[in-house]
Amino acid sequence: MPVPPSTATGLEPRLGTTTFVPPL
Repeated sequence: MPVPPSTATGLEPRLGTTTFVPPL
């Protein structure tokens, strides 16, 4: 199960998916 986006990890949710990817 994917974790919610966190500024601590620097990850943000990708639109239209449940997969979290690092901001480019």
